[in-house]
Amino acid sequence: ETRVFWIDFLAAPLTWPPSQVSLLMGASAVHWPFATALRHCQDVAVVRSTVCNMYTRLQCVAELVLARHFEKPVKVIGSMPPRAESTGDGIGIAARCSAREDEDMLRAAILNTSLDADALVAKAVTAPAGSELAVGATDFEDPNSCCVQ
Repeated sequence: ETRVFWIDFLAAPLTWPPSQVSLLMGASAVHWPFATALRHCQDVAVVRSTVCNMYTRLQCVAELVLARHFEKPVKVIGSMPPRAESTGDGIGIAARCSAREDEDMLRAAILNTSLDADALVAKAVTAPAGSELAVGATDFEDPNSCCVQ
């Protein structure tokens, strides 16, 4: 069986000037390449780093929320930085982008899902490495339902 997955940091043109990236991405976050890939992949892997909290980047928050919105299993790999915050200033829906236009677009896409981005980020930050974030309808109602090991 062939499994399809998306590795954002390998696919994103991180060395391009912001104006070229904005041109590639277009006017709607739901049509961005990462959203299209998430819609069609079977699994999503969240590869955490001990160097920084990835959920201070709004694109990482949007990818996590869209993965959940598209009901994709999210596998958690790696560890967060020591004492990583799971909520607060600059994390989750309050995360930032380098371009204000992208920030507005991503926030709108997140809010349009009606999912609680901050609760999902908190679960992703605290989930044990090797676990899978639950994708059932009661993800946020039962504090013990976040992960399958």
